[in-house]
Amino acid sequence: MNVLTATEVNQLLRLLWPSTNGQSDDAQRWYQQGFQFQALQGFCLGLVQAHGGPCGVLAAVQAEILRLFLFVHRNEALSETELRRLLDGDKSDTGEAARQRLLAEAMASLLLQCADVVDDDGGRVVRVVVQDAAASTGGNTAVYKEHILPVSATETDAPPDELVALLLREMPAFCSSHGVINFTFSVLRTKSVVTVREEMDDPTNALTGAFGHCTQELLNLLLTGRAVSNVFDGSVPMGDTGLYLHGVSRRARIGYLTQLEALRYCRVGSYYKSPQFPVWVIGSSSHFSMGFALDARVCEESASAQLFQRVQRVFKAFDSMETGFMQMASLADSLKQLGVAPEILANEYWMARLLDRLEISSGAGIVLWDEYWKVISVLLHTSDFELALSGKYEASISTETQSRLQRSDSDLAPRKGKVVDDIHI
Repeated sequence: MNVLTATEVNQLLRLLWPSTNGQSDDAQRWYQQGFQFQALQGFCLGLVQAHGGPCGVLAAVQAEILRLFLFVHRNEALSETELRRLLDGDKSDTGEAARQRLLAEAMASLLLQCADVVDDDGGRVVRVVVQDAAASTGGNTAVYKEHILPVSATETDAPPDELVALLLREMPAFCSSHGVINFTFSVLRTKSVVTVREEMDDPTNALTGAFGHCTQELLNLLLTGRAVSNVFDGSVPMGDTGLYLHGVSRRARIGYLTQLEALRYCRVGSYYKSPQFPVWVIGSSSHFSMGFALDARVCEESASAQLFQRVQRVFKAFDSMETGFMQMASLADSLKQLGVAPEILANEYWMARLLDRLEISSGAGIVLWDEYWKVISVLLHTSDFELALSGKYEASISTETQSRLQRSDSDLAPRKGKVVDDIHI
């Protein structure tokens, strides 16, 4: 066990708070929030929030608790009635000791996916940071001790027993008024301050914003293990600057939905909308909460939908302004990313025919999304070059997914009504 130096603590404070090093009223509310379950009545796995500000951290941990409880520890599907009976009846799975272990497992799982830092032997390490209450006087003079635990498990594995046991031993610190800060510092030290800043689009930003709310970078770090600044899929180039805006790089375990998308301020990608498990953190204008469904099939996508998302994701990487077209000069790179057969890419005659088929008019130098999707989807689906160029392929993969591109959120709402009914907030 080590004690963090004053420099290391200040690095954490400067990363977390915009300018005050944690001395503002908004920041101080974080120092009054621990992890506490509500009473053993009703929804006994719910975490209690006492103060505004750290709701993003609480929502991420709450979502992981529900993911583990519903879909990892209990493999069978539960109906709403069965879930209520489980939570209200037999407390063997939801008693105090069981709840504390579930909380420790959830924190361990989130820490594990942030474990990029390697030790001297080249292995990954998790760092558990807790305030040393006996040696602290509060504010910037707080003393933090740090446990460093090498881990060999990947983030897809169950958290190692040693990590869960360590968190259980330190659970009083996480349940104290300093609990959320302890866990947030653990996440940042496990990831490393340097790496967090490198993953942000603007490394000078802080991880909290107005009124002490979590920024998107902190929430993304908790949900995906990467402190990226956006919620779309993949990375998007900023014109010809050579710079990129970074989004979610793969399908998340826990999803994310936001009111800001309905207001047209952002677009959430399919990696967040269709996560591995039907659990979502939900962002509004001033709060983070979470929702879940009991049927994991709500996250499933058809093969045609998956192909559509894949092709659209690559096309957008070369259409950063979402103009609906991309330069013909980018065609070969886009096809390479989609995994088009190398023999096609290497054949000058075939590529010339493909260019001629896709270019909107001779010499225009651009290809429209509709034509790109119509041809490339058939090529990927059938591996038949001539059929793709002919435009005669009428399988449902083309008609179904092409129509989806034109639909608005309001158009989709009636079709998704069943899913919304199954979500519990």
